[in-house]
Amino acid sequence: MTTLLDTAGNLYQLDVQSVIKGGEARIHRVKGNESVLAKVYINPQQERSSKLTKMLANPPSNPTAKQRHHAYAWPTALLQEANSDAVVGFVMPRMHGMREVADFYNPGMRRRTCAHFNYKYLMQTARNIAGIMSELHSKGYIIGDVSQKNMFVSDGALVTVLDTDSFQFRDPQTGLLYLCRVRTWGFIPPEVSAAGRSNIERTVYEDLFGLAVLVFHLLMEGVHPFACKFNGQGEPPHAQENIISGNFAYRPISSEFSPMPTAPPFEMLAPELRTLFMRCFVDGHATPAARPTAQEWREALHRASRELVVCTENPHHYFGNHLGIDCPWCARVRRHLRDSFPKVVEPPKPEPQPQPQNEAAVDPMPTRNPIKWVIFAVVFLLIILLLIASK
Repeated sequence: MTTLLDTAGNLYQLDVQSVIKGGEARIHRVKGNESVLAKVYINPQQERSSKLTKMLANPPSNPTAKQRHHAYAWPTALLQEANSDAVVGFVMPRMHGMREVADFYNPGMRRRTCAHFNYKYLMQTARNIAGIMSELHSKGYIIGDVSQKNMFVSDGALVTVLDTDSFQFRDPQTGLLYLCRVRTWGFIPPEVSAAGRSNIERTVYEDLFGLAVLVFHLLMEGVHPFACKFNGQGEPPHAQENIISGNFAYRPISSEFSPMPTAPPFEMLAPELRTLFMRCFVDGHATPAARPTAQEWREALHRASRELVVCTENPHHYFGNHLGIDCPWCARVRRHLRDSFPKVVEPPKPEPQPQPQNEAAVDPMPTRNPIKWVIFAVVFLLIILLLIASK
């Protein structure tokens, strides 16, 4: 299929050379239209067609419409083959100049790709994610698979949510439930962490757990809230195991667990934000309804961002005014950790070119240096002449 039609009869010629392949679909550029992409399913199904039709008729509001930015990769048209009524995919807005959110909260990647993205931008990104989720929840949509791979961010901290066709929602007219069937480890709350439970109804509390994990990543230098330093015997548990056990790094249930040494201090966060994290990861462990809503996060992050102050030593260091004049980023540098937001950004070093496997796998024969052999011959000849002269 290289040419498809939408339900209004408009033609879309797919660029088969620019394709992103996934497990269920392929994403194409559209020739002559750089503002959209076409997502075409490998095995189109009637249930998915019905779901897309409902989504197209009931889109959420766009919180970033004034910035002329799309907060969601939402379906804007349904695609069909010629002479067929079956829906095989959909058209969605194309985002330019955006990267996965992990590229920003990972300090090493951030320094290489977007060094100006300081802590204020990180907090604004978290606020924008919370605002988008709040709007979705108000319209009855549940993301279901909240993770870093579905959140893309611009250099100006604007956010776009991808894979919207995997969202869960219930048709208000028929009561039919459209499920989300995917999950991501590290973002699955303890009450539904058992593997294989993909065909069950999601709750808004699952989204709120994933939201808090993303916010923690953004505010704590990419550290997972359940990534702990393990001081016990045997193999350390991974983050999802700690989620199940309730081992929030800043409220460990035993002396075997402590915060990661490279993580910023929890006290660096505004008191209100610390309270929300405790509500989500501690109170919410047994009582999911105790987790803060997306709107609570949005409002708290907005207030915290307004209370940020600038370091007197480094204008790229932002921190909460509850810390006084003690810059936590300078304190990390004094601990011989790399500066998260350096005053002077070093130009990126060129990456070494990979060697072809057939050349790298075989040790080459040593090459002979002709100059070295000439010098050796001259020295040898002089020694012979000295021996003859001595006789």
